[in-house]
Amino acid sequence: MAMKRFSVSLLAYHLYQHFDDDPDSYSSDAAQIWESAIALHSSLPFPELKDLKDRLVCYEDGEFTGADNGVNEWLTHKQEAINLTTIDLDNSLALKGILQPFILHDTYAYDLYLEPVLSPEWTLDRWIKIISVLQERTASLGKTIWIDVQLEDNNKQADVIEAIKLLPGFTFTDAKHPELLDCDFFEWEAIASNSSVHIICTFQRGETTNYIETIGKNYNWLRDLFWYRHKILYVDRLAKQAYRSGRKLYNELEDKIPQFEAAMKRDREAKLALEAAIKCDLQTKLELEAAVKRDRETKLAELENLLSDLPQQFLDYNCTIRDLEAHYTTMSVNHSNYKLAFDRLSKSDFYLSHWHDFQTYTESRRLPQIKTYLKYLQPGTDLFEQLKTTVLGTLEIERQTLLRELDKNEADRDRALQNTIAIVGVGLGSAAVGATISPYLVEEQPNRDFAFPFRLDPFAWNPIHPLTVAVLCSLGFGILGLAIGWIFTKLIHTKT
Repeated sequence: MAMKRFSVSLLAYHLYQHFDDDPDSYSSDAAQIWESAIALHSSLPFPELKDLKDRLVCYEDGEFTGADNGVNEWLTHKQEAINLTTIDLDNSLALKGILQPFILHDTYAYDLYLEPVLSPEWTLDRWIKIISVLQERTASLGKTIWIDVQLEDNNKQADVIEAIKLLPGFTFTDAKHPELLDCDFFEWEAIASNSSVHIICTFQRGETTNYIETIGKNYNWLRDLFWYRHKILYVDRLAKQAYRSGRKLYNELEDKIPQFEAAMKRDREAKLALEAAIKCDLQTKLELEAAVKRDRETKLAELENLLSDLPQQFLDYNCTIRDLEAHYTTMSVNHSNYKLAFDRLSKSDFYLSHWHDFQTYTESRRLPQIKTYLKYLQPGTDLFEQLKTTVLGTLEIERQTLLRELDKNEADRDRALQNTIAIVGVGLGSAAVGATISPYLVEEQPNRDFAFPFRLDPFAWNPIHPLTVAVLCSLGFGILGLAIGWIFTKLIHTKT
């Protein structure tokens, strides 16, 4: 296929600083855009690509520092574009180009322009291979590939279009086909595995002076328009992911509510069963009390498990809402910037209706959709807070109840010990009294001969030995004292 002119530009946009990164730092994958551009040297051996780190201010001694020149958007030490040395590919194909590295607010970007030294050996298939290599470059926000063609026979446009749509790794949407500055303009949103790729193909008809001059005068606005476009689409994807994450957390929260209700219901049923068992036999009552104790321990374990998960889930949920609010702000700002760039381009006859449709769609659908996500998720914060407060309050009540019961059981044990000591003390005192008065209960028999061990004295009953009397009196008074002490402690316990 005979071509008068063929060129391709790759505009890559890569986020080097995320919203949650420190303002004075950069993200861990910030340098990937430049590492990927340097790796292009293996396919397109421009020496300037191999030595790119030495030409960028964000590298020092080959190490990435994330610095900028502090003056303007250029990332080169000389604050100008890098002219690529003309190289010879296989079959004597010559290729030249220009590389323009930029820093745009929180984004690294570069424009790699390639143009051949035309010869009959430059076939369309060869160019498609180069474009395929370009689209593999790393760029987190997205890439715009602008293909500019001037054919000897304009009827061959369909062949070029079909070849572009066969690029590997892409799923193409329907092409937009307006006219722009006497050029046939084709545009696709190609979805690749790693990021979105915006592909433009223009077919020049006749003289190209006006077209080239208009592109040159509005280069910065075009570059920024594509940047805003990629950022809007990127944030739109992040917002959808955040909403899905928020819904997942919300569903996990709803699953915890039945768990809480089941634990409380099981505890109530056990307590009611215990209250209904007042008239049951002692064994049944003891079994029910043991069951209530087990249920309480189970409930406490379940509540503690719920409470251990809730704070982290609540934090993740709030972070999701914060991210959605940040995504809305980012999209809103980039929408305003896109509108400004589009209006400026429109004044230079660089007007495309579907670019205006993108702006309108963002305003009428994408931004309101994020607001809708927030409306769905924000009530969940109250639900999270209420569940957390309820579980925490219930757990605290159960703990205090358990502590009171433990204190009561300990007090009962102390009281029982004190009562036992008191009763035993009364009994021992009474036994001592009995032993003291026992001599006065036995008639004195001074002439009585106790011939122990030939008789069973002092356990003889006729007459009763004084020792027997003392033992019996002490035992009897002791038992009587124990009974009196027990009765008095019961009376005191009943009154208190």
